[in-house]
Amino acid sequence: MTAQVTETTATAQPTRSGRGRGVVAWLLVVVVSLLLPLGVVAFWGQRTITDTERYVETVAPLVEEEAIKTAIVDRTTSTLMTLISESDVVTDAVSALPPAAAEKLLPAVSSAIQSLVSQVASRIVNSDQFEEFWVVANKTLQESLIRVLSGDEADGAIQLSGDQVVLDTAPIAEAVQAELVDRGLTALEGKPLPPAADQQIVLLENSQLAEARLIYEFTIPIARYLIPALAVLVLLAVAISTRRARLVMGIGIGIAVGMAVLASALGIAQTFLAGAAPNSQAQAVLNVFWTTLTRYLDSAVWAWFTVGVIVALLGWFGGRSGPATSIRSAISGGLTRAGSVLGGGPVGGLGNFLAAHWRAVFIGIGVLATASLFLFDSIGAATVLWVAVISLTLTAVVTWLSGAAGPAAPADNG
Repeated sequence: MTAQVTETTATAQPTRSGRGRGVVAWLLVVVVSLLLPLGVVAFWGQRTITDTERYVETVAPLVEEEAIKTAIVDRTTSTLMTLISESDVVTDAVSALPPAAAEKLLPAVSSAIQSLVSQVASRIVNSDQFEEFWVVANKTLQESLIRVLSGDEADGAIQLSGDQVVLDTAPIAEAVQAELVDRGLTALEGKPLPPAADQQIVLLENSQLAEARLIYEFTIPIARYLIPALAVLVLLAVAISTRRARLVMGIGIGIAVGMAVLASALGIAQTFLAGAAPNSQAQAVLNVFWTTLTRYLDSAVWAWFTVGVIVALLGWFGGRSGPATSIRSAISGGLTRAGSVLGGGPVGGLGNFLAAHWRAVFIGIGVLATASLFLFDSIGAATVLWVAVISLTLTAVVTWLSGAAGPAAPADNG
């Protein structure tokens, strides 16, 4: 009787232990699924906002955006026309005419001068001079924005004005003023430009600035360590789980769902952005700047979503369900039978090694595939898919070569 009780207890204990390990493993999966979206945002913020070189690379394409160019031309034209009006340039131009003729010609002369200002501004904005201005602005932009996000006052081309991040177009206006003086509007020489507020273009409204500040404050303490820490939790969960294939599928689903939620949140933020500006031109500038600033984040979200889908499919493929077992056995059996014709010689020896160590080889392929993703400066869904295709091809080749070991090769190495 005592022996029976002892045997029953010994049998029950591993069962309870296995269940406990399973619960802990799944809790780790939940934690990873909840924190990964935060880790992705933090990593993007650390790379894009706090890394000067990456920030300059991110916003550099804005120099080619028509919305930005048009806004700068219009703002510069408005600034210079205000200066011209204050300097009585148009009145002086027709002062030599009789009063009646001067009154009739005044609108035409004003329109002609405005057209000239717009043409000069447009030419400068589409020249190498503007590209040089944008490069200089980019060099100070990141430092200024960090100061803004830290709550300090900023100076330079990118400044904080109230609850907005603004681009100061004064350097372009000064260049247009100098060229107008060269073209004969000498009355503008030495005249100070209107107040800075009349020369600014809004790049970030208060809602986007608040979001950027939140990302920045969140990024500093954890961005560097969160994703590696989550990777450790994933490995720990797999190591202690008693149903690893099912757990891997759960990890993939958790990653995919987390990225879908993050993508939805970014879409909602974009919806709120749609009505933030007072007019269509200002809205176009906001849209293009925010879209450019967050393009690497969007790419990362879809890359991680693709990772989640692939991991979930691999977990299902390696599971115990009837369809998965049948498909896996058919593929593995077909490959090993095809490889059996290679038996004998050096290939046979390689087959024996792979058949004996296929699990370690597969793990090695997975580790190398994962590590290869970190070699890219930025990754997207296409990159993940290519890495997955290459990795699966390598596993198929390993299974095929293991067939050279003969009938002892594993028929189901899911």
